[in-house]
Amino acid sequence: MKVLFAAAEGAPLYKVGGLGDVAYALPQALHRLGVDIRVVLPYYSRLIPDDYRAQTKDVAHFTLQFGQRNVYVGIKTLMLGEVPVYLIDNEEFFGRDYLYGSWDDGGRFGFFQMALIEMLQVIDWIPDVIHVNDWHTAMVPVLLKDKYQWIAPYQQIKTQLTIHNLQFQGEFPPSVLDDVFGIGRQYFNDDGFAQNGAVNYMKGGINFADIVSTVSPSYAQEIQTPAMGERLDGTLRKNAGKLAGILNGIDTTLYNPATDPTIASTYDAADLTGKARDKAALQNRMQLPISDDPVFGMVTRLTRQKGLICSSINWRISCCINRCRSSSWGPVMRTLKGSYWRLPIALPASWRCNCGSMNNWHDRFMPVPTSS
Repeated sequence: MKVLFAAAEGAPLYKVGGLGDVAYALPQALHRLGVDIRVVLPYYSRLIPDDYRAQTKDVAHFTLQFGQRNVYVGIKTLMLGEVPVYLIDNEEFFGRDYLYGSWDDGGRFGFFQMALIEMLQVIDWIPDVIHVNDWHTAMVPVLLKDKYQWIAPYQQIKTQLTIHNLQFQGEFPPSVLDDVFGIGRQYFNDDGFAQNGAVNYMKGGINFADIVSTVSPSYAQEIQTPAMGERLDGTLRKNAGKLAGILNGIDTTLYNPATDPTIASTYDAADLTGKARDKAALQNRMQLPISDDPVFGMVTRLTRQKGLICSSINWRISCCINRCRSSSWGPVMRTLKGSYWRLPIALPASWRCNCGSMNNWHDRFMPVPTSS
Protein backbone atom coordinates (compact mmCIF):
# COMPACT_ATOMS: atom_id res chain seq x y z
CA MET A 1 0.00 0.00 0.00
CA LYS A 2 1.17 3.51 -0.84
CA VAL A 3 0.21 6.33 1.54
CA LEU A 4 0.90 10.07 1.42
CA PHE A 5 0.73 11.70 4.84
CA ALA A 6 -0.04 15.42 4.49
CA ALA A 7 0.26 17.91 7.34
CA ALA A 8 1.09 21.56 8.00
CA GLU A 9 3.79 20.71 10.55
CA GLY A 10 6.01 17.81 11.38
CA ALA A 11 8.76 17.15 13.90
CA PRO A 12 11.71 17.33 13.96
CA LEU A 13 11.55 20.03 11.29
CA TYR A 14 8.94 22.23 12.95
CA LYS A 15 6.02 21.67 15.26
CA VAL A 16 3.53 23.66 17.29
CA GLY A 17 1.54 20.88 18.90
CA GLY A 18 0.69 17.20 18.92
CA LEU A 19 0.10 17.09 15.17
CA GLY A 20 3.82 17.66 14.69
CA ASP A 21 4.66 14.64 16.83
CA VAL A 22 2.17 12.42 14.99
CA ALA A 23 3.45 13.57 11.60
CA TYR A 24 6.84 12.15 12.55
CA ALA A 25 6.04 9.06 14.62
CA LEU A 26 3.08 7.57 12.72
CA PRO A 27 4.79 7.42 9.30
CA GLN A 28 7.84 5.82 10.92
CA ALA A 29 5.65 3.16 12.54
CA LEU A 30 3.74 2.48 9.32
CA HIS A 31 7.01 2.13 7.41
CA ARG A 32 8.11 -0.56 9.86
CA LEU A 33 4.88 -2.40 9.05
CA GLY A 34 5.78 -2.44 5.38
CA VAL A 35 3.71 0.52 4.15
CA ASP A 36 5.24 2.62 1.35
CA ILE A 37 4.57 5.90 3.14
CA ARG A 38 5.79 9.37 2.31
CA VAL A 39 5.19 12.69 4.04
CA VAL A 40 4.50 16.12 2.55
CA LEU A 41 4.92 19.35 4.52
CA PRO A 42 5.34 23.03 3.67
CA TYR A 43 8.93 24.24 3.44
CA TYR A 44 9.11 26.97 6.07
CA SER A 45 12.46 28.32 4.95
CA ARG A 46 13.04 30.51 8.02
CA LEU A 47 12.09 27.83 10.55
CA ILE A 48 13.73 24.62 9.37
CA PRO A 49 16.81 23.83 11.50
CA ASP A 50 20.08 24.28 9.66
CA ASP A 51 21.14 20.64 9.93
CA TYR A 52 17.97 19.52 8.14
CA ARG A 53 18.15 22.36 5.64
CA ALA A 54 21.56 21.06 4.59
CA GLN A 55 20.04 17.63 3.87
CA THR A 56 17.31 18.87 1.52
CA LYS A 57 17.57 18.21 -2.19
CA ASP A 58 15.68 19.91 -4.99
CA VAL A 59 13.46 17.47 -6.87
CA ALA A 60 11.47 19.56 -9.33
CA HIS A 61 9.53 22.77 -9.77
CA PHE A 62 6.40 23.78 -11.65
CA THR A 63 3.66 26.40 -11.58
CA LEU A 64 0.03 26.04 -10.57
CA GLN A 65 -2.93 28.30 -11.04
CA PHE A 66 -3.72 30.17 -7.85
CA GLY A 67 -6.89 32.12 -8.51
CA GLN A 68 -6.12 34.20 -11.57
CA ARG A 69 -2.34 33.89 -11.49
CA ASN A 70 0.31 31.25 -11.88
CA VAL A 71 2.58 30.73 -8.88
CA TYR A 72 5.82 28.86 -8.32
CA VAL A 73 5.91 25.45 -6.63
CA GLY A 74 9.24 23.99 -5.60
CA ILE A 75 9.60 20.41 -4.43
CA LYS A 76 12.39 19.54 -2.05
CA THR A 77 13.01 16.27 -0.29
CA LEU A 78 14.95 14.70 2.55
CA MET A 79 14.85 11.46 4.48
CA LEU A 80 13.69 11.19 8.08
CA GLY A 81 14.79 7.72 9.07
CA GLU A 82 13.58 5.54 6.22
CA VAL A 83 10.64 7.79 5.31
CA PRO A 84 10.89 10.25 2.39
CA VAL A 85 9.61 13.74 3.18
CA TYR A 86 8.58 16.17 0.44
CA LEU A 87 8.65 19.89 1.19
CA ILE A 88 6.50 22.32 -0.80
CA ASP A 89 8.48 25.50 -1.36
CA ASN A 90 7.10 28.97 -2.04
CA GLU A 91 8.61 31.98 -0.30
CA GLU A 92 5.48 34.10 -0.66
CA PHE A 93 3.46 31.69 1.44
CA PHE A 94 5.98 29.92 3.67
CA GLY A 95 8.97 32.23 3.98
CA ARG A 96 7.81 33.54 7.37
CA ASP A 97 8.88 33.37 10.99
CA TYR A 98 5.80 31.43 12.10
CA LEU A 99 3.59 28.58 10.93
CA TYR A 100 0.09 29.92 11.54
CA GLY A 101 -1.73 33.12 12.30
CA SER A 102 -1.50 35.10 9.05
CA TRP A 103 -4.39 37.02 7.51
CA ASP A 104 -3.90 34.93 4.35
CA ASP A 105 -3.81 31.46 5.94
CA GLY A 106 -6.74 30.41 3.77
CA GLY A 107 -4.66 31.13 0.69
CA ARG A 108 -1.40 29.77 2.10
CA PHE A 109 -2.82 26.38 2.93
CA GLY A 110 -5.13 26.37 -0.07
CA PHE A 111 -1.97 26.68 -2.17
CA PHE A 112 -0.30 23.90 -0.17
CA GLN A 113 -3.19 21.52 -0.78
CA MET A 114 -3.32 22.14 -4.53
CA ALA A 115 0.47 21.88 -4.72
CA LEU A 116 0.65 18.52 -2.96
CA ILE A 117 -2.00 17.10 -5.28
CA GLU A 118 -0.36 18.38 -8.45
CA MET A 119 3.04 17.23 -7.15
CA LEU A 120 1.98 13.60 -7.47
CA GLN A 121 2.12 13.58 -11.25
CA VAL A 122 5.38 15.53 -11.24
CA ILE A 123 7.16 12.96 -9.04
CA ASP A 124 5.32 10.10 -10.81
CA TRP A 125 4.05 8.52 -7.61
CA ILE A 126 0.32 8.04 -7.07
CA PRO A 127 -0.67 6.88 -3.57
CA ASP A 128 -3.54 4.57 -2.75
CA VAL A 129 -4.44 6.77 0.23
CA ILE A 130 -3.84 10.41 1.10
CA HIS A 131 -4.00 10.89 4.87
CA VAL A 132 -4.80 14.52 5.63
CA ASN A 133 -4.71 16.16 9.04
CA ASP A 134 -6.75 19.05 10.46
CA TRP A 135 -8.09 21.97 8.47
CA HIS A 136 -4.81 22.87 6.75
CA THR A 137 -5.16 19.83 4.47
CA ALA A 138 -8.86 19.01 4.88
CA MET A 139 -9.86 20.38 1.46
CA VAL A 140 -7.76 17.76 -0.34
CA PRO A 141 -10.68 15.26 -0.43
CA VAL A 142 -12.90 18.03 -1.85
CA LEU A 143 -10.38 19.01 -4.50
CA LEU A 144 -9.87 15.41 -5.61
CA LYS A 145 -13.61 15.10 -6.26
CA ASP A 146 -14.00 18.55 -7.78
CA LYS A 147 -11.05 20.42 -9.29
CA TYR A 148 -9.00 17.32 -10.11
CA GLN A 149 -11.69 14.68 -10.65
CA TRP A 150 -10.97 14.57 -14.40
CA ILE A 151 -7.39 13.31 -13.87
CA ALA A 152 -7.60 9.52 -14.28
CA PRO A 153 -4.70 8.53 -11.95
CA TYR A 154 -6.34 10.48 -9.12
CA GLN A 155 -9.76 8.89 -9.40
CA GLN A 156 -8.89 5.80 -7.36
CA ILE A 157 -7.19 7.65 -4.50
CA LYS A 158 -8.92 7.19 -1.15
CA THR A 159 -8.71 9.82 1.59
CA GLN A 160 -8.60 9.82 5.37
CA LEU A 161 -9.02 12.95 7.47
CA THR A 162 -7.75 12.91 11.04
CA ILE A 163 -9.18 15.55 13.35
CA HIS A 164 -6.60 16.45 15.96
CA ASN A 165 -8.36 19.58 17.21
CA LEU A 166 -11.86 20.40 16.02
CA GLN A 167 -11.76 23.91 17.47
CA PHE A 168 -9.61 25.10 14.57
CA GLN A 169 -11.58 24.63 11.36
CA GLY A 170 -10.18 26.96 8.70
CA GLU A 171 -13.19 29.17 8.00
CA PHE A 172 -12.75 31.75 5.25
CA PRO A 173 -14.86 34.00 3.00
CA PRO A 174 -16.45 32.39 -0.10
CA SER A 175 -14.06 34.43 -2.23
CA VAL A 176 -11.39 31.75 -1.61
CA LEU A 177 -13.28 29.54 -4.06
CA ASP A 178 -12.39 31.96 -6.86
CA ASP A 179 -9.25 33.66 -5.54
CA VAL A 180 -7.51 30.50 -4.33
CA PHE A 181 -8.97 27.23 -5.58
CA GLY A 182 -10.60 28.30 -8.82
CA ILE A 183 -13.63 26.07 -8.27
CA GLY A 184 -17.35 26.65 -8.48
CA ARG A 185 -20.02 26.79 -5.82
CA GLN A 186 -21.75 23.49 -6.46
CA TYR A 187 -20.59 22.24 -3.04
CA PHE A 188 -21.14 25.49 -1.20
CA ASN A 189 -23.95 23.99 0.87
CA ASP A 190 -24.49 22.06 4.08
CA ASP A 191 -23.49 18.76 2.45
CA GLY A 192 -20.28 20.33 1.22
CA PHE A 193 -18.13 22.99 2.87
CA ALA A 194 -20.52 25.86 3.67
CA GLN A 195 -20.81 26.95 7.30
CA ASN A 196 -22.39 30.21 8.46
CA GLY A 197 -21.97 31.71 5.01
CA ALA A 198 -18.25 30.89 4.90
CA VAL A 199 -16.09 28.15 3.40
CA ASN A 200 -15.17 25.76 6.20
CA TYR A 201 -12.17 23.62 5.23
CA MET A 202 -12.70 21.13 8.05
CA LYS A 203 -16.36 20.62 7.18
CA GLY A 204 -15.46 19.97 3.57
CA GLY A 205 -13.00 17.31 4.66
CA ILE A 206 -15.51 15.64 6.98
CA ASN A 207 -18.12 15.45 4.23
CA PHE A 208 -15.80 14.37 1.42
CA ALA A 209 -13.17 12.12 3.04
CA ASP A 210 -13.68 8.37 2.78
CA ILE A 211 -12.72 7.90 6.43
CA VAL A 212 -12.69 10.41 9.30
CA SER A 213 -10.66 9.57 12.39
CA THR A 214 -9.89 11.33 15.64
CA VAL A 215 -7.20 10.98 18.29
CA SER A 216 -9.19 8.76 20.66
CA PRO A 217 -12.46 6.79 20.80
CA SER A 218 -13.81 9.13 23.49
CA TYR A 219 -13.03 12.25 21.42
CA ALA A 220 -14.88 10.68 18.48
CA GLN A 221 -17.97 10.48 20.68
CA GLU A 222 -17.51 13.88 22.33
CA ILE A 223 -17.31 15.85 19.08
CA GLN A 224 -20.72 14.52 18.05
CA THR A 225 -22.30 16.45 20.93
CA PRO A 226 -23.28 20.14 20.93
CA ALA A 227 -21.01 20.72 23.93
CA MET A 228 -17.85 19.52 22.19
CA GLY A 229 -18.78 19.59 18.51
CA GLU A 230 -17.69 23.19 17.83
CA ARG A 231 -20.79 23.76 15.65
CA LEU A 232 -19.94 20.74 13.48
CA ASP A 233 -21.58 18.13 15.69
CA GLY A 234 -24.49 17.78 13.27
CA THR A 235 -22.12 17.19 10.35
CA LEU A 236 -20.19 14.64 12.39
CA ARG A 237 -23.34 12.79 13.46
CA LYS A 238 -24.42 12.67 9.83
CA ASN A 239 -21.06 11.11 8.99
CA ALA A 240 -20.90 8.85 12.06
CA GLY A 241 -20.77 5.75 9.86
CA LYS A 242 -17.27 6.64 8.66
CA LEU A 243 -16.04 8.23 11.92
CA ALA A 244 -13.60 6.31 14.12
CA GLY A 245 -11.47 7.14 17.14
CA ILE A 246 -7.94 5.72 17.29
CA LEU A 247 -5.99 6.44 20.45
CA ASN A 248 -2.81 8.42 19.87
CA GLY A 249 0.34 6.55 20.78
CA ILE A 250 3.84 7.71 21.60
CA ASP A 251 7.22 7.08 20.05
CA THR A 252 8.75 4.73 22.61
CA THR A 253 12.18 5.10 21.03
CA LEU A 254 12.25 8.87 21.20
CA TYR A 255 10.46 9.16 24.55
CA ASN A 256 12.36 6.50 26.46
CA PRO A 257 13.62 7.62 29.89
CA ALA A 258 16.23 4.87 29.82
CA THR A 259 18.02 6.46 26.86
CA ASP A 260 16.73 10.05 26.63
CA PRO A 261 19.76 12.39 26.48
CA THR A 262 17.68 15.50 27.31
CA ILE A 263 16.80 14.55 30.90
CA ALA A 264 19.13 14.98 33.87
CA SER A 265 19.20 11.30 34.82
CA THR A 266 18.01 8.21 32.96
CA TYR A 267 15.91 5.50 34.62
CA ASP A 268 13.80 2.45 33.81
CA ALA A 269 11.22 0.22 35.44
CA ALA A 270 13.90 -1.78 37.23
CA ASP A 271 15.63 1.27 38.71
CA LEU A 272 13.59 4.42 39.35
CA THR A 273 16.22 6.30 41.31
CA GLY A 274 16.96 8.57 38.35
CA LYS A 275 13.37 9.80 38.39
CA ALA A 276 13.86 11.54 41.75
CA ARG A 277 16.98 13.25 40.41
CA ASP A 278 15.01 14.43 37.38
CA LYS A 279 12.35 15.88 39.66
CA ALA A 280 14.99 17.72 41.67
CA ALA A 281 16.59 19.03 38.48
CA LEU A 282 13.21 20.34 37.33
CA GLN A 283 12.55 22.02 40.68
CA ASN A 284 15.99 23.62 40.57
CA ARG A 285 15.55 24.84 37.01
CA MET A 286 12.18 26.36 37.81
CA GLN A 287 13.48 27.85 41.07
CA LEU A 288 11.07 25.79 43.15
CA PRO A 289 11.84 24.47 46.62
CA ILE A 290 13.54 21.06 46.51
CA SER A 291 11.10 18.84 48.37
CA ASP A 292 9.25 15.55 48.30
CA ASP A 293 5.94 17.27 47.55
CA PRO A 294 4.18 16.19 44.32
CA VAL A 295 5.06 18.20 41.22
CA PHE A 296 2.48 18.69 38.49
CA GLY A 297 3.91 19.62 35.09
CA MET A 298 2.02 20.54 31.94
CA VAL A 299 3.47 21.19 28.49
CA THR A 300 0.76 22.89 26.48
CA ARG A 301 -0.48 25.76 24.44
CA LEU A 302 -1.96 28.45 26.67
CA THR A 303 -5.58 28.44 25.56
CA ARG A 304 -8.92 28.34 27.35
CA GLN A 305 -9.57 25.00 25.62
CA LYS A 306 -6.91 23.31 27.75
CA GLY A 307 -8.95 23.92 30.90
CA LEU A 308 -6.25 24.58 33.49
CA ILE A 309 -8.19 24.14 36.71
CA CYS A 310 -5.73 24.58 39.53
CA SER A 311 -7.65 26.46 42.20
CA SER A 312 -8.72 23.31 44.05
CA ILE A 313 -5.21 21.84 44.26
CA ASN A 314 -3.54 22.34 47.62
CA TRP A 315 -0.25 20.66 46.76
CA ARG A 316 2.78 22.43 45.41
CA ILE A 317 2.39 23.00 41.69
CA SER A 318 4.93 23.51 38.93
CA CYS A 319 3.51 24.38 35.55
CA CYS A 320 6.35 24.30 33.04
CA ILE A 321 4.65 25.71 30.01
CA ASN A 322 6.21 26.22 26.62
CA ARG A 323 5.24 26.39 22.95
CA CYS A 324 3.33 29.65 23.40
CA ARG A 325 3.30 31.41 20.03
CA SER A 326 4.15 35.08 20.30
CA SER A 327 1.44 35.96 17.76
CA SER A 328 -1.20 34.71 20.18
CA TRP A 329 0.32 36.14 23.34
CA GLY A 330 -2.17 39.00 23.67
CA PRO A 331 -5.26 36.73 23.62
CA VAL A 332 -3.45 34.33 25.92
CA MET A 333 -2.86 37.02 28.53
CA ARG A 334 -6.47 38.14 28.34
CA THR A 335 -7.63 34.54 28.71
CA LEU A 336 -5.44 33.85 31.70
CA LYS A 337 -6.03 37.03 33.70
CA GLY A 338 -8.57 35.22 35.84
CA SER A 339 -8.04 32.16 38.00
CA TYR A 340 -4.84 31.00 36.28
CA TRP A 341 -2.85 34.08 37.14
CA ARG A 342 -4.35 34.29 40.66
CA LEU A 343 -2.69 31.00 41.56
CA PRO A 344 0.85 32.42 41.83
CA ILE A 345 -0.50 34.91 44.39
CA ALA A 346 -2.07 32.13 46.43
CA LEU A 347 0.96 29.83 46.12
CA PRO A 348 3.91 32.16 45.45
CA ALA A 349 6.58 29.63 46.37
CA SER A 350 5.18 26.75 44.41
CA TRP A 351 4.03 28.07 41.04
CA ARG A 352 6.24 28.60 38.02
CA CYS A 353 5.33 29.28 34.41
CA ASN A 354 7.93 29.16 31.64
CA CYS A 355 6.37 30.63 28.50
CA GLY A 356 8.15 30.42 25.18
CA SER A 357 8.20 28.74 21.81
CA MET A 358 9.98 25.43 21.39
CA ASN A 359 11.23 24.91 17.86
CA ASN A 360 12.26 21.31 17.32
CA TRP A 361 12.89 18.91 20.19
CA HIS A 362 15.93 20.79 21.43
CA ASP A 363 15.72 22.87 24.57
CA ARG A 364 15.58 26.21 22.77
CA PHE A 365 13.15 28.90 23.88
CA MET A 366 12.17 32.05 22.03
CA PRO A 367 11.23 35.07 24.15
CA VAL A 368 7.58 36.03 24.34
CA PRO A 369 6.70 39.74 24.38
CA THR A 370 5.03 41.06 27.49
CA SER A 371 1.45 42.26 27.37
CA SER A 372 -0.73 44.10 29.80
